[in-house]
Amino acid sequence: MLEKSRASQHQPRKTAAEIEQQVVAPRWQLPTFGARRITRGLDPPPNHRALERIWRGEGLIRKRPRKYQRMQNLPEGVQVRHRRGP
Repeated sequence: MLEKSRASQHQPRKTAAEIEQQVVAPRWQLPTFGARRITRGLDPPPNHRALERIWRGEGLIRKRPRKYQRMQNLPEGVQVRHRRGP
């Protein structure tokens, strides 16, 4: 017997390809524009989380590098113990 994939075969609530193209094209041309400006003319506008998911899939959003934060203003001789995850 062959195992079948358990992944859903149909996604009824997925954003339509036409809307994805309407959202991706302006983002390539105007990378500084955010979700509000780009969806201004669309009716109904997609959720900003959906836009982020689409843009991330297209490679239009990159994760920002996190800055190293050090503990400041500790009294002399005080040590901070960092807990390690389980």
